[in-house]
Formats: sequence, C-alpha cells, structure tokens
Amino acid sequence: MVEIGLKLGSNEIVLTRKGQGIIARESCVVALKIIGFLPIIKAVGNKAIELSKNDKNVVLYSPIQAGKITNIKYLSNLLKKMFSQYIVGNSFRLIVTVSVPSGYDIETLILLEKELYQAGANKVKFVQNALCARACISNLSDDDISMVVDIGKYITDIVVLNGKKIFSGRTYEIGGEDINKNIVDFVFDNFGLKIDNYVAEKLKIELSTLYKYDNNSISFYGINKDGKLQKANMTSSSIQLTLKNTIDDILSLIDLYISNMPDETKKQIKRNGILFVGGVTNISGFLEYAKEKISYPIFTGEIGENVIANGLDKIVKSGANFYIDW
Repeated sequence: MVEIGLKLGSNEIVLTRKGQGIIARESCVVALKIIGFLPIIKAVGNKAIELSKNDKNVVLYSPIQAGKITNIKYLSNLLKKMFSQYIVGNSFRLIVTVSVPSGYDIETLILLEKELYQAGANKVKFVQNALCARACISNLSDDDISMVVDIGKYITDIVVLNGKKIFSGRTYEIGGEDINKNIVDFVFDNFGLKIDNYVAEKLKIELSTLYKYDNNSISFYGINKDGKLQKANMTSSSIQLTLKNTIDDILSLIDLYISNMPDETKKQIKRNGILFVGGVTNISGFLEYAKEKISYPIFTGEIGENVIANGLDKIVKSGANFYIDW
C-alpha cells in the first residue's frame, strides 16, 4: 500500500509520499499541438514547458485556472503521467489524499474522484487547503475555532475552522495575479510602456514591499509606442500604492466576512488569531501591514509556499480525520 498527498494548483501540482515528504513538483500544464482540427497532447508538466521552448507550434494549456478545473480530461492525463513517473510499480494499492480549495463543490469532487480512480488510485480522500494549513498548527485543541486565509495566485480562500471541521468559508477571485495586472497598468500609465505578465511578475518579486522606507530599484524593458524595446527604471516606492490597492481589497473582504460572524465566533477568532498563508503573504512587511488593518491577532505560516503541501503531508502521515465527507 502506498499513501500519497496531491496538492492541485493553477501553477503547479505537488506530490507528497508518506514517509518521504514532497517527492515531486510539476507545472500544471499540458502541451497541445493541433493536428487536423484536433488538439493532441504532446507532453505534460515540466516536459510541456521544455517542449514549448523548442516548438513554436505547441500551445500550453492549464487544466486548472483561477482555482477551478477547466478541463478534467487534460488534468487526468497529467495525473496519470505523474503517478507513473513518481509512483513506481503497479502491484500495490494507491491511496490518494487531495487538498482542494474550500470553493470546490460536491459535483467537482465527484468528477475529480472518478478521474483519479482512472489514473490509478484505489482510494481517494479530500481535504480542504485551509485544514492542511491548520494541521501545521500545534497549539490549538479540537474545540478551538481558528481562521485561515490562503492568498493564492488567483483566489483567496477565507475559512473559519471548528477543530477539524469547516465552520464556514468563502472563496474570492482575487490574489497575486491582480497585483501583476495592476503593475502592467501602472507601467503603461506612468512610463508609456507595455509589459507582459512575466515582466510584471519579476517587478513584483524584486520590488514588492509594504515597509515605508524600503526603496529597491531595478531596470526593465517594455515596448514603447513605436513598437521598440525601451529601458526604464522602477523603485519599490513607486509601485507601493499599486501593491497596497490589491492587499487592501483582500483585507477588506476578510474584515467584512468576520463582521457577519456570530459574536461568540468573533471572540474565539480574537483569542486564537488568523493564520495567513500563500505566496502574497511572503511580501516584505505583509504581517506588520496587515496588523494595522485588521483588529484581530494574525500570524503567517512557514516561509515559502509549502505550508499547504507540508500540512497535507502531516495529515497523510498521521491519518488525522480532516477529510471531507459527503
């Protein structure tokens, strides 16, 4: 018997294995080539990225976009390849525990379960991403109510937990990609240059800070009105307002969500605090900035973007009953 954890994301798919931790990361894409009128899958995952660099006739497609499964068949093909590549042998029972956003409905879970069986799983279990983050917390009892906010690339998951169960939750379509879009607009409005998402992502990574006195600077290239490459220079302070606009929107949604909670739930959230996870929370100064905006104790998870995968791994290893029942 082999037990694995599967974290599905718009950017990548992460595999964990009981006793080994994280064993694989693959880009969540398939490489498609149109033959006749039919799109044919030529490669998946990291190999799809490599193929696209060498073959201009290949189109990359992600079967998970903005936190939603957009093509279950492509996703199934990607999972089959990953299972065959990283889970060697076919004489054992394969138990798969999948972490998913709280916004996945039962119909989506049933469809995903069916495809996982076809990909080689013998048993499938689901757990919410927020509960994986919760599994990384050791100082809360099963009766405590806690709150987890997962700010991803495309979506923000807000979940209130009662021990190992979801008390309430909501998924909003806002995340790190909105910061990129704002940076693209900012560069065009202030420099008259067009940049793509790749350059915007680089500017976000290099310059994003919520500390008032940070002022890093980098050079970048954009396309000017004559269609030519033009060099420009940008500082952290110049995009801070753009950065704050998105983060303020997210923090306002959290504040509004809590305001509609019963008073007793608010008291317990006040006592236990809010756990923030996700790539956006790694922005310099995020924790201090959020504390100024939200009147509840807050803290962040592990450094990096492994908190969900590591929490999933702990659930798989411990066998803790965090699973979704239907």
